[in-house]
Amino acid sequence: APAILVVEDNPDDFELIREALLDVVNNLTITMKGTVNSALEWLAAQSDEGLPTLILTDHHLPDRRGHDLINTLRASARNSRLPVVMLSGDVSCPSDINGFAWYGKPNSWSGWRELAVILVERHFPKA
Repeated sequence: APAILVVEDNPDDFELIREALLDVVNNLTITMKGTVNSALEWLAAQSDEGLPTLILTDHHLPDRRGHDLINTLRASARNSRLPVVMLSGDVSCPSDINGFAWYGKPNSWSGWRELAVILVERHFPKA
């Protein structure tokens, strides 16, 4: 079953992301981590088979920024191929994400559900 790691420090945003994704994909495992460091520790503890299908990261996190997580993953032989998408409450794409996939956080349920459909279509490996 597909698995998603969501790195998000706002529980309300996490709940919206979780509900929208589960509305689109019914057999999905979703793990939440609230900081870059806790996400990296969780990833390090996973077997190769336990790695997530997709990682969603917030841009602004308590310990570091989402692009720090992306850059750390890209520098790791084991994690460099994991698809990572940044979600941000910023109204425009942050200038420091170096061409990685970025989406603004929606402000309605229909927007969250539409984003979930896009994430699954564009970023889940095709079966």
